[in-house]
Amino acid sequence: MQTNTSVKASGDTVDRSRMNKVHIQVQSAAIVSGRLPSLDGLRAISFVIVFMSHLGFMGGHPGGFGVSVFFVVSGYLITILMIRENQKYGNISLKKFYARRTARIFPAMYVTLLLCVILTSAHLLDGLAHFWANGLPPIRAILLEALYLGNYTSWYGIVTKSSYIVPGTNQFWSLCVEEHFYLLFPMVLSSLLRRRIPFRKIVWILAIGCSVLLLWRFVAVRVIPHGEDWCYRTSDARMDSILWGCCLACIEQVPEWAVLLNKKVLEHFLIPVSVLILVASFVFHDYGRMTLRFSAQAIALMPLIYYSVHFPQSLMIRPLNSRILVHIGTLSYSLYLVHLLTVGLCELHVHVGKIMFWATSAIVTWVAALLLHWSVERPFEQLRSRLRRT
Repeated sequence: MQTNTSVKASGDTVDRSRMNKVHIQVQSAAIVSGRLPSLDGLRAISFVIVFMSHLGFMGGHPGGFGVSVFFVVSGYLITILMIRENQKYGNISLKKFYARRTARIFPAMYVTLLLCVILTSAHLLDGLAHFWANGLPPIRAILLEALYLGNYTSWYGIVTKSSYIVPGTNQFWSLCVEEHFYLLFPMVLSSLLRRRIPFRKIVWILAIGCSVLLLWRFVAVRVIPHGEDWCYRTSDARMDSILWGCCLACIEQVPEWAVLLNKKVLEHFLIPVSVLILVASFVFHDYGRMTLRFSAQAIALMPLIYYSVHFPQSLMIRPLNSRILVHIGTLSYSLYLVHLLTVGLCELHVHVGKIMFWATSAIVTWVAALLLHWSVERPFEQLRSRLRRT
């Protein structure tokens, strides 16, 4: 009896050791020189989907999926960084987190907003005469966008048949969702980690939060005027896509779960199922498109993101690390900010065939993003470096 017990205890020790070893390998594979492999490539593909959608491909339907990829990747990446900080220092500095976040998002966004206001006032961008009275930009609209309330004011504009959005900035709604989410989530995660809640329980807490938000969409789409638009762009209806990414980052902190997410299981089961779910999400009925679709896409993206990060040298993922995609991914924030502005300018001032219009729009967008990246993002990156804990 004692011998069997000893053997069993020894086996448990070996299993735990094996799980911890795999967990450490997973962590080291996920973090290479301070970057997560393949995520730049995923960002690049996300932007290309959004850009093509706004050029009119497939009636604009894939654009929402591109934004969902941005959301899940963002939640995963930022949660990983916060977990890493907590493991290294024993806590998360919320003050430094918000300072870094402000330096990352605000400057380039405000520069783009100001540029859109100037170009619209000069009649170089679609002025929407009923919106810009006497050619002067309404301060209220600019202020609301500057305060990251554009996702709610755009819905209100649809309801009231008016416009509170500065031309060229309609894509800012997703930035509003992210900023509202990151006002809340770091405090929640910091509190859970400070109380030493196991990651296994944190995963369930986050999953319950995602389920509550899904249920809210089922209600909102029925009871709120223009509920479809509300569910598509408001923070309370869309932030669960980011939360699923946070959930993935916590899942890989549980050694026994990380062991199950091995290359064979991912390639032969989880990824094929994820692809099927993603394909099915594009054929949902309208009611499902504004309720189940966002949850289905976020959940289906989780194994794909995990596989991309932990097996970057696999045949399927290797292209994500190509120089072109990494370059586009590095510029993805600037590209996302300026692309509606540049496409709008090209629509008004470039009169060529469709193929040449697409090519011209892509080149102008790339040049504008490069200028924004080097003139605004890079200088503030130096500030963010000083705000990192050392």
